[in-house]
Amino acid sequence: MKQFFTLFLILIVLPSLSWIYYNFSIAEPVDRVFLSISTFLYSIFTGFFISRQASRFNRVRETVTRFDGLMSNIYRTSGHISASLQTEIGIVIKAHYEKIFSSKQWNYHFTKKINHAVFNA
Repeated sequence: MKQFFTLFLILIVLPSLSWIYYNFSIAEPVDRVFLSISTFLYSIFTGFFISRQASRFNRVRETVTRFDGLMSNIYRTSGHISASLQTEIGIVIKAHYEKIFSSKQWNYHFTKKINHAVFNA
């Protein structure tokens, strides 16, 4: 249905509106100052919102990176205590990341509680 609507717009509506615009003078003359000011303000607001979204994305990326670094640090530090503890922690971390990869929920550790078998035992 969406494809037919797009096809209808491209083949019928756009050429019809173009023909009407160029053959009839129904529109008032465009004020160039108003058009320049509105274009300038639109570009400023658009740049502001894009910049804001980029900073939000960077914060999310930094938070995920900090969590991943913490998991790596816990795994490596546990190796100084005992090899068996490092193996157990490695199993838990691997199970956690396998759930993330299988569900494709990259914010899994922010939205879900820990429910691994090692912690529930």
